[in-house]
Amino acid sequence: MNGWQRLWLLVVGIYLVAVVVFAAMSFPKPESIHHTQELYDRLAPEVRQKIVGNMNSENFRVEKREYLEESLKRGLITEVEMPNQHIMVFPSELPKQEMESIAKQYWAVVEKSANNQRLKHIGLAFLLWVLPALALYGFGWSVGWVYRGFKK
Repeated sequence: MNGWQRLWLLVVGIYLVAVVVFAAMSFPKPESIHHTQELYDRLAPEVRQKIVGNMNSENFRVEKREYLEESLKRGLITEVEMPNQHIMVFPSELPKQEMESIAKQYWAVVEKSANNQRLKHIGLAFLLWVLPALALYGFGWSVGWVYRGFKK
């Protein structure tokens, strides 16, 4: 290994540390996964039907805000806030244990989604490291090739 390759290895190593630190700081957490209809769609149909507004969950709170507020005042619904700031709405007659069970199933879906995002994040971080490293090596090799051509 010549001196230039050693220098490349040092630069690539330092860059790897920077990429790892950046990737670790921006690593997806389940709490940062925003609710989408797709998360409800991953629940079993018999579970999903027990959630109020499960068919249009992204816009449900906005479209039915007055209806929800009135239902909450009358005690017809129960709201459960999840760690990702999503509020699940259940009919009040549903037993509390069943609400907790559904909330846990929803959270398992959110965690699985976070794991999928983490794998993508790791793959992207790897590409952000390896592509510039190879490009730098290729550039250095090309400059060396041109230099050797002029030397002859």
